[in-house]
Amino acid sequence: MAAPSPNSLTGVLERIIFFNEENHYSIAELRPETAKADEDPASAPPAEGKSLVTIVGPLPGVQCGETLQLTGEWTK
Repeated sequence: MAAPSPNSLTGVLERIIFFNEENHYSIAELRPETAKADEDPASAPPAEGKSLVTIVGPLPGVQCGETLQLTGEWTK
């Protein structure tokens, strides 16, 4: 079975919940930007721009308030 194609998400890092100093693994909350007219709304998160999205993975050197562009997979 083929792996799902990754999706891109841009938004502002609101809060870092967990950060591992050794490997930079992070759990954080991101406030997604609103979708642009040329983007596919099907790939957007639910209630985009209104609610926070939990993001996980290595995020070395990030700080709250930064705008991030992330690529990955959606899970529930």
